[in-house]
Amino acid sequence: MTSDFSQNLWKADEPSPNAPQPPSLPGLKVIRLLGAGGFGAVWLCEQQGPLLRQVAVKVMRTVIAGPRLRQRFESERRLLARMDHPGIAQVFDAGESQDGSLYFIMELVEGEPILDWCDRNRLSVESRLGLMRQVAMAVQHAHTKGIIHLDLKSANILVREVDGAPIVKVIDFGVARLADDPDAIVTMQGDGAGPVGTLEYMAPEQLLGTRQLDTRADIYSLGVVLHQMLTGLSPFDSRQLRAAGTVEAQRIIRECEPEVPSDRLRRADIVEIAEGESRAEARGLNSAKLLRTIRGQLDSVILRCLEKNPEDRYATCDALSEDLNRWLLFEPVLARPASRGVRLRKFARRHRLGLAAAALIAIALIAGTVAMAYGLAEAKRQLARAERLHGFNTQMINSVTPDIAKGMDTRLMLMIFDQSMGEIDVKYSDDPILAADAHGTAGLAYRSIGEYAKALEHIKSEVKIIESLYAPSDLRVLNVQNDLGNVLLLSDRVDEAAPIFEKVLEGRRNSLGEDDPATLASLHNLAWLRDEQGRTKEAEVLYVGVVAKKKAVLGMDDESTLRSMDNLGDVQRRIGKLDEARATLVETVAQRTKRFGIDAPDTLLSRNNLCMVLKAKGDIAASEESFRANVNDMDKVFGEDHPFTLIAQNNLAAILRDSKRLAEAEEIYRLILPRFEKRYGLNAKYSLTVQGNLAMVLDMQGKFAEAEPIYLENLVRKRQSLGDKAEGTLGSLNNLGFLYMGMGRTVDAEKLWREAATGYREIFGERSQQAAATSITLASSRMKLGDPKEADDLVRIYAEDETIQLPNSMRLVAMKTHGRALAALEDLPGGIIWLEKSYELSIKMGDEKEAKDIAAKLVDIALKAGDNQSAEKWTQAANAK
Repeated sequence: MTSDFSQNLWKADEPSPNAPQPPSLPGLKVIRLLGAGGFGAVWLCEQQGPLLRQVAVKVMRTVIAGPRLRQRFESERRLLARMDHPGIAQVFDAGESQDGSLYFIMELVEGEPILDWCDRNRLSVESRLGLMRQVAMAVQHAHTKGIIHLDLKSANILVREVDGAPIVKVIDFGVARLADDPDAIVTMQGDGAGPVGTLEYMAPEQLLGTRQLDTRADIYSLGVVLHQMLTGLSPFDSRQLRAAGTVEAQRIIRECEPEVPSDRLRRADIVEIAEGESRAEARGLNSAKLLRTIRGQLDSVILRCLEKNPEDRYATCDALSEDLNRWLLFEPVLARPASRGVRLRKFARRHRLGLAAAALIAIALIAGTVAMAYGLAEAKRQLARAERLHGFNTQMINSVTPDIAKGMDTRLMLMIFDQSMGEIDVKYSDDPILAADAHGTAGLAYRSIGEYAKALEHIKSEVKIIESLYAPSDLRVLNVQNDLGNVLLLSDRVDEAAPIFEKVLEGRRNSLGEDDPATLASLHNLAWLRDEQGRTKEAEVLYVGVVAKKKAVLGMDDESTLRSMDNLGDVQRRIGKLDEARATLVETVAQRTKRFGIDAPDTLLSRNNLCMVLKAKGDIAASEESFRANVNDMDKVFGEDHPFTLIAQNNLAAILRDSKRLAEAEEIYRLILPRFEKRYGLNAKYSLTVQGNLAMVLDMQGKFAEAEPIYLENLVRKRQSLGDKAEGTLGSLNNLGFLYMGMGRTVDAEKLWREAATGYREIFGERSQQAAATSITLASSRMKLGDPKEADDLVRIYAEDETIQLPNSMRLVAMKTHGRALAALEDLPGGIIWLEKSYELSIKMGDEKEAKDIAAKLVDIALKAGDNQSAEKWTQAANAK
């Protein structure tokens, strides 16, 4: 189709030569003309009712609507009214005026075209991509409602600031599609009967005049906008297109391949040096860095959008947004340079005449072959980088992730890794970006199998390279620094991770806004950091907030949302909110099982945390069964020496310890302690935890001589590496106190328990299980030493307040101690009440020995109170067989 569609395709944003007349619509007061163009005119009006508000009224160019158009318009009107997305200007109403013109009453959007806004605010490439992701998500919403825009361009994508963050609004949805309806009878002189839109942004299939357009036409237009946002240039030179005339310009867009964006930018920079520097400065870079930033993966993303064949473009706007996010996270994008078959097809399309002649003349065939070889050589050079890195990544990652490796011996993998990773700086010495990406991939691979020290080595190399290439506020710098913080925290180097996580969060907030997925990931990491710093109550508040935001922004089943829910459940358990923890983790396990499978790595971690809740609630039998199944699955997936497997084994040993199966627990602790120490070092948190647990089971078996030196060494190391108020340090104080009590050193034991109880109250709060357990233990000791007043002060809240979630065994000791203390303080009725309650609980628990001990104490109190009848009753209970 080669007919000239007049200059309307150039002038979609320019005033119409015919002065538009104000609309006369009921309930609307016209204030002024906002603009006019090829589609019609937009007026600022005041809507008188039902709401008093200012609106934008777009009156389409005058048409006489036939029956099919009216039916189509009514259908489109209903679809537009159903759109509800913060990134789309809302359409309040639409209809047909008395003169037959179609009109839309729309939300009045005060904003600036996206290209102008980006340049005026000197937005970085990363921030521009963040805005484009907003646009893509808005357009995707419309596509799901059956609406195609067909005139996406900078002027129809407005940006404004809300609470300091840039917010995108896409306007004019549905207008172009209606204007292009085949039933419209155009009455305005000078308007052609061809496609409506803006030539530079129109997909090739739009220019063919086909009525079979789909959502991928909008993806082409987004590719043009993205090209302009990143390079400051259009895919085809606007001046040359205008000079060529409309017919030739259409042919160029339909048939000619756009130049690789970074190559077009490089050529333009050579011709216009000053303009090139200005373009780069508007993006916070110099010309060379802007070229390096776009070259490669962003080239591929843009060209994927601009494919001539809709089948070769991104299938959806979501797919485009996800690829942009991969680049922002410094991950390889899915868009790749064209395959050999596609390159040949494009070459044939560009050189149809030459190839036809080649079929007749041998020398022309030779010449065509040489020309094709030359073209392919250039394409191969462009492919080389992506293929080298793709091969490198695929070779490693496909072999090492736990869900693929399924627990195979990691020594072989480590040998392969060490050999391959040692060659990175040699292989990619000519390309620092490739070297950085390879180091990042290596870090991910080592991290996936728990080799954090080696992961850290590669991530640090990646960070060093990226920091040398980009500005400190560049999102790529923030992304690799975030990776570094993650590995540092996994390596238990909390003090080093803290400033990194806090800096990355601030940078992402400033560049991307509060609700961007990357910012939400940083909020998760801050909560994780606070937990590792022992600031558990702060961590819980942060996790609650980030889970709520992720559910709203990303969805319930998003992997990132589930990760935050998993951590929240674990923190809720440790501060004593057991019912909330169980609900959180049951939901997390269900979602992860549904999405990833029952034995997927993430599911296994959630299952482990849920087992810990069952244990904390006193369901020992169920938790042991669950732990054994989980350890077995972890051994298969991660391998026996992986940190996650070792942690699960430690938790299983704790169950055996609490079940009085001390020899079995000791065997596991002695097995895993040297593995932890070898992997993490003697003073690492995990090593210290297992060492303390080993000392505890020795203590519980009466092996005091073996347990005491291990306890003391463990406490000294924890004070040095974790601090006096860390949860692990407080646990060691508590446990060493039990050892001293067993050795008859009561004064030493109470001194340790007092320090532990104070620390637990400060960190977790008075209502936490940790504070309760230590306070109840100290209260029992005070009773034995004849101080019922302090004993009752320590234990009263845990006996009487049933809203504090405690295991039955702990509640029983609290109630029994409270009853005994009241009786000792001459409150005999109160003492009887609480001892009777403790007796009932012991019967419920099936603890006959404890029940008889309580009954014997009730006999003494009843006799002291002169209640012989009760004394007889409790004597029978105490002697029951």
